[in-house]
Amino acid sequence: MLRFLRQHFGSQTPDPYRAADRQQKYFGVQEYVHFSKLMCHGFPQKSNCLSIDSELGLLAIGTKDGRIKIVGSENVEWSGHLKLCSSIKTLQFVPETGCLMLVSEEPSSATQSIHRVQIENDKLDIQTVSPPPFLKKINSSCVVFRSGGKSFFLLGTISGNLYNLNISTLHASDFVAYDDLMGEDGNELETSQRMISYLNYNGLNDLLLVVVNNIYLIVYDITRMTVAYRIKSKYPITTAEFDSSDASMIIIAFENGIKNVTSHIAFDFDSPIVDFEYTIDGSALFVLCEQELVVIDLLDPEWKPFPLPYLYPLHCSPISCSNLISNVRENVYLALCDAGIQQLTQNQTFSLRQWPLMCGYGERPKAADLESRECTILITGHEDGSIIFWKANSVNLKPLLIYRSAKDFEGYCDPNSSTSHQEFNDDKDELPPLRRAGLFETFCDDPRFAIQKIAFDEKTGNLVIGGRGGHVIVYELNSSMSKLDPLTVIKVDMIEAVQNQGNPKGPRSGEAPLPPRKAPMAYSIGIRPSYQCMVQLKPAVPIHALAWNSENDTVAIGIEFGYVVCDLKEKQITYKNSLLPAEDIIEIVNNDGQLSRFKSVKKTIRQSFRRKKRPIAIEAGIPEMGEPSSSMIENFRPTEREIVARPKNANYNVSKGDTPPSSVRMLRFLKHNFGFEKEATLLFVGTSGGRVFIYQIEKSEIIEENCLVIRQIQMAHEAPIVHVEIANDVLLIISEEQIRSFSIPTLKLTKFKYKMTAVEGSRITKVQTVCLRSAKNRGATEQFLAVLTHRGEIFIFSPWNLKKLVKIQFTKCTDGTAINSASLAKDGALFWLRPGGSEFQRAAISACSNYGLISPFRDRNLV
Repeated sequence: MLRFLRQHFGSQTPDPYRAADRQQKYFGVQEYVHFSKLMCHGFPQKSNCLSIDSELGLLAIGTKDGRIKIVGSENVEWSGHLKLCSSIKTLQFVPETGCLMLVSEEPSSATQSIHRVQIENDKLDIQTVSPPPFLKKINSSCVVFRSGGKSFFLLGTISGNLYNLNISTLHASDFVAYDDLMGEDGNELETSQRMISYLNYNGLNDLLLVVVNNIYLIVYDITRMTVAYRIKSKYPITTAEFDSSDASMIIIAFENGIKNVTSHIAFDFDSPIVDFEYTIDGSALFVLCEQELVVIDLLDPEWKPFPLPYLYPLHCSPISCSNLISNVRENVYLALCDAGIQQLTQNQTFSLRQWPLMCGYGERPKAADLESRECTILITGHEDGSIIFWKANSVNLKPLLIYRSAKDFEGYCDPNSSTSHQEFNDDKDELPPLRRAGLFETFCDDPRFAIQKIAFDEKTGNLVIGGRGGHVIVYELNSSMSKLDPLTVIKVDMIEAVQNQGNPKGPRSGEAPLPPRKAPMAYSIGIRPSYQCMVQLKPAVPIHALAWNSENDTVAIGIEFGYVVCDLKEKQITYKNSLLPAEDIIEIVNNDGQLSRFKSVKKTIRQSFRRKKRPIAIEAGIPEMGEPSSSMIENFRPTEREIVARPKNANYNVSKGDTPPSSVRMLRFLKHNFGFEKEATLLFVGTSGGRVFIYQIEKSEIIEENCLVIRQIQMAHEAPIVHVEIANDVLLIISEEQIRSFSIPTLKLTKFKYKMTAVEGSRITKVQTVCLRSAKNRGATEQFLAVLTHRGEIFIFSPWNLKKLVKIQFTKCTDGTAINSASLAKDGALFWLRPGGSEFQRAAISACSNYGLISPFRDRNLV
């Protein structure tokens, strides 16, 4: 109340002493907290063109939104962005110089620009010029690299003329006129049909290949400045390449058919092909598709693809959940790395030859030797049931290990087996054999395979997954190959009370669980099911929350209307609690699994209307990081909005998609004495109705005494529980709207609290306790409470007194994909998905830099 009166009726003149105190507090936190966007991991969305420098071992990709990405070997990467976000039409390397020539076009005004991109240490220097008016419109381009002469950038226009652009000065001049190229055939084409549609240069013979209007193929001798010969094709020519060897020159053209040769394969990609290019020595073919990059090893007898060390298509199957974990123990991390190497070696799909691009291979920055041995990994769950471990403490997000949980169910076929890659051809005289290429897949066989929740123990390496089909499996690291019998299924019936009442209605076919495999399965080095069992819920509803305790071999599972605790070592149910009335469970079960889908659609529509009505809230007195500002401290009035009390005992309708208060939102195991003589393992269960259940987990011969209820807490505002934390003998309960603290063991309210929704107008979505290093002294650390909201904000609190220290805007409030997928690690690393789902944006809230992300070219130039 005092804060409300002070803000609305108090003096509007800022207090200089209070402002100075806020500024002093901020600069103290600034030693630990500093927000910075670092890089993007994955395949660039809207890729439009590519170029290769075989001499330096570089690959460049340009996108339709003006982004440039240049990569070499592992951990060698440059990225840049055009100022006007223009679409990059063409992109070519100037060989052996580290220079890149671009032609871009603004989609709205069709205004073109020419750019020269030069690699300078670990950054890109971009120079931009507007083409002179006589160029009209550039339709094609290529770099003419002459070892004995001067290199230049050749531009083909819609008028049929060729122009020479000086790479150093970016000045354009005439090169070859249309009449000189076409000769007597030039009059056959109308003025609007004289465009230069394609250009290609052959450096060995100093010849230029020109395609006019996709019909005329012209070979131009640059040394003699004459046309060698001219061909008119009956079919449109889209691409033409030179293939030179010694003194002979061979031009191979494909026109509505393929010649009969000894070896020919047609690669089938799941996304359209955008561009392709091969290395000078002809050892590798780079194919750029709309959704992925595929590199074919042409020296391999079977033309197998290379495994990608970077630009991996994260959305090969759409990501359904992710978890960023720091401080992974070294033995666990090394076991994952060794298993990944063994998996790649045994995989018959990929080529075992070394990656063809070697720029910066084996080089490390000097500061990398100071990198901590504690590693960070990213775990992603996908809709096809795949789990991928990623190396997240390096420049390139590289897969460490891939596991397909679908193999634990009946009917699984290994996509990496030889039978999965057979080449089929019904008529060998007409078409070459078709072979599927690439990792991107458009569809998933069964949506029940989708991974809903992931829990990982960084100390033991145990992985727990919860699927959309109501199954939960615990995996362990294994260092040798093994063959396991079919898994024992622990069936958990969450509707026994309904069935005992004699209700005739039961679960329909839509709620049927996935059938477990019936035959033994061989598991290679990596991960395998632990305890020789799995948990299957009835009905087979999606998993909402998951928690794992390796000391007691206990897993806690939360769903829409209850939760269950299972002892996997004894293969028995420790505790089960259903929080919904019988009639509501019947309605959920007989809804054919459409409750979650309908609810998500309804929630999305509701949030869209709220975004349009909601004004932008600006913090008063606390600096906002992540967005440029003219001053560090600015005083603004906070956004005013009406606070309406949540109605008590409000009726909800399950069939209409209303979230029942019984829905389990949070499960967590913590260790604390909690008033006992010794430290005990505690299980916290949080529901969407603002209730918190606290259980003590211990081993006992009596099953009922393994899970003892200590306390139930009902939050007065009844907001969904997001997180619980124990700090300094204080229990912090974080809901979507408030942060409240309770003393231990009495569990009485303390004076420290923060009403997030009432003060900030935001709802809390995720919480993480971070331990950040000091930028001045890496040995000094400090703990903070990081809170993520539904408006793309991060609030940094002190866990001791719940004082707000810093506010960070890490993404736009309308970017729902980024907000829902954001994952924050304990060391301050932040990942979220970019639009399209093929890239992770990496950021950090720590002021201390990560030495593993430093480029080896930071202190020296490439050329």
